[in-house]
Amino acid sequence: MKDIYFGKIYPLEKHISLTNKPSLCKQQIKFLNPLLLQTMFTEDNFEQYALKVTFFQGNRFSQTLHFCSHSPNKLFDTKEELKAVLFDKLDSKESLGSIVIASGVIPSEESLVIKNSSWFIRNSDSLDKNEFFHLSNEWRAIDGRGMAIFESFGTVTNAYRQVFLIMLALAYYRALHKISEELANVLAKPDNIQELDKLYTEAAIFNARYYFDNPIEFSRYPTFCAWEHIREAYHLRDKNNEVTSQLAQVHQILSYTQQKAEQSINEKRNWKLGVIGVILGGTGLIEAIDIIIQWFS
Repeated sequence: MKDIYFGKIYPLEKHISLTNKPSLCKQQIKFLNPLLLQTMFTEDNFEQYALKVTFFQGNRFSQTLHFCSHSPNKLFDTKEELKAVLFDKLDSKESLGSIVIASGVIPSEESLVIKNSSWFIRNSDSLDKNEFFHLSNEWRAIDGRGMAIFESFGTVTNAYRQVFLIMLALAYYRALHKISEELANVLAKPDNIQELDKLYTEAAIFNARYYFDNPIEFSRYPTFCAWEHIREAYHLRDKNNEVTSQLAQVHQILSYTQQKAEQSINEKRNWKLGVIGVILGGTGLIEAIDIIIQWFS
């Protein structure tokens, strides 16, 4: 084995506001949808395998994530040894996901590399070789807890790109989850129609402008396929369908509530106008005006 890196992804409150073009592996990002590139900023430290990204800049549901890693330059023989070294370097409390990147793995090391990955990502021995998706130059295993990716030819550039895709998947999931949570909180106060309408509008704009089922340019086919694998692991399609369905139902309820409120106002106004007509027909004009003034005061 040439190298192995253990990394964690964390949420950050402070957004990146750099003006330079987003880069990855010291190169300008060209595989991503242009609309997402316009609203994304990165701080890329490729030498240390560290990356900060702000996604959906300028939107209320924007997300900033930080990937940092540590390379012990060895494999661990026990879970306790791994935890003693890595959990001191990488805090797991606020972690959104764990990543293991290994390059130049030889057959005799495969079993121990998988065990190390399983201990770090799942804190168990549950990760199995059969869970890995095999390609000509790499094999990877992904679930909602993170990713283990092993490069065959001693390069980690492609693996680093997939770490970025994991971060994008987490940014999508966190933004969609935030919309769903806010919707549930607003629905606890069903009389607040204006707040419901505002949230519906903001969420619809986010979905239309920022969410893409596959945001990778099709010409970058390996990365395109990697995103599909990651999207399925994080159930983004299901999460987005859930949120859009909730929004549609709320919009329907909102429209009905507004329609009923307007109908009630119109009926009340028509009733008052009818009564005014009766008053005007049965009394003098001055007396009618006095009654109307008192009525609406």
